[in-house]
Amino acid sequence: MFGFEIKGLKVVALSDTHARHRTLSVPACDVLVHAGDACNFGNKEQLKDFFDWYQAQPARYKIFVAGNHDTLFETANQELENMIPKSVIYLENNLIEIEGVTFASIAARPKLKCFIEYEPIDVLVTHGAPFGIQDEEGKGCKDLAKQILLIEPQYALFGHCHKGNKSPLRIGKTIYVNVTL
Repeated sequence: MFGFEIKGLKVVALSDTHARHRTLSVPACDVLVHAGDACNFGNKEQLKDFFDWYQAQPARYKIFVAGNHDTLFETANQELENMIPKSVIYLENNLIEIEGVTFASIAARPKLKCFIEYEPIDVLVTHGAPFGIQDEEGKGCKDLAKQILLIEPQYALFGHCHKGNKSPLRIGKTIYVNVTL
């Protein structure tokens, strides 16, 4: 779990809880970000349980980005949309401004790649890691690494790489953080 403050907002980010979310203690914050892999391989019961837990966390805003194990999000449907509580912001290939801070997400997971038009972005959240930056054995996405260099967010938060370095790393204007648990 990684916490930081940006423009007066306290943000806590995590990912790869893989149905172990109920073992976590999340500190109070303004924005809680989950960068994917809430469940194990599309398990609908685990995902429902995750959202029940997630909406109860001590945060005014909750952002969720799907990971490669959250396979139900690869084929969006009404049942899935109904599963996401209204208090949770599902962010994919989109951006949202929260109290002056712009959060964006690019689907950096297999079969789903997209680019966001250039706009000032404060926090970029992806499930996959950028190539060569806190990833495992070069398994990160080269396209994502290029996109981050173009948009220069203040923070690039990602998961997926369980064994990757978890220490924040500043490169240019961006602080990269692997928030995998």
